[in-house]
Amino acid sequence: MQLSQLEYLQAVANHGGVRKAARAVHVSPQAVSSAIKKLESEYQIVLLDRSAGEAVLSPAGREFARRARVILAQVDDLKKYAQSRDDGVSPDGHFRLYAPCLHGRGRLFAENWYDSFESSHPQIHLDVWHQPTATCFESLVLGISDAAISFEEPRDSVLSSKYLGEKELKVLSCPAGHQSVDAMTIRELLGGRLAVPINLSPCLNAINQCPEAQLVNFRFRDVEYGNRAQAEFLQAGGLILGFSGSSLASDGSEVSEYSIEGSHDVALPIYFCYRQNAWTDRHQTVFLHLLRHLAS
Repeated sequence: MQLSQLEYLQAVANHGGVRKAARAVHVSPQAVSSAIKKLESEYQIVLLDRSAGEAVLSPAGREFARRARVILAQVDDLKKYAQSRDDGVSPDGHFRLYAPCLHGRGRLFAENWYDSFESSHPQIHLDVWHQPTATCFESLVLGISDAAISFEEPRDSVLSSKYLGEKELKVLSCPAGHQSVDAMTIRELLGGRLAVPINLSPCLNAINQCPEAQLVNFRFRDVEYGNRAQAEFLQAGGLILGFSGSSLASDGSEVSEYSIEGSHDVALPIYFCYRQNAWTDRHQTVFLHLLRHLAS
């Protein structure tokens, strides 16, 4: 996903059609249509109603645009914040780390990693901000954060990354009676109501490494962020792809975790991203600490 795709989608929502949006943002209608078509392909969702002469947003497209507006507002806030600062990325002694927000979909790092960092490195004040993946990358490009964590290597030429390791992908589910299995097959994933993962593209790439999943068309359901909505989805028989240590369980919801059974371990790679030529001793300190405390 590119921010320009969300901006074009928002323009269609604001101006009522692809041609009108293209005039407003000073590009061709083909550029707007192509950008939205890539979004549709990536997320397997129909965003435009092309049945009339003027392509307009579908019902799903209007909802997608509403949610995209939140991301665009956050990015705009980041730009304003960057323009208001004159003291570099972070004040002396601070290290601003952006990490993907997972909500109730599991824990990326061990619960005590932040406290152990403060104890081991009191000279560095680590600020961790949980944001959507696109915002994590944008924060680096704009010079707002010192580093960011991602499940994909950055595509922007001004960014670099170091491999941190990988994290096994789990299936979160409510217990089914006296079921005692600890793994779920690819076919069982296909047969259930599967929520959109924490990051769709990397999850699909990891699952498709299993021969059992090749050429399989997964269908995902959208679930509102927030523990209550996700717990209700699980209680209704849904499945969520995530990591171990879901915060849903801490809210009193009974949640079980299953591995994905196949001929290949299903795991997401994790990268420590930073701006090129901006690697410092503080970067190395944070990177090595995360490397040691990556939850198994």
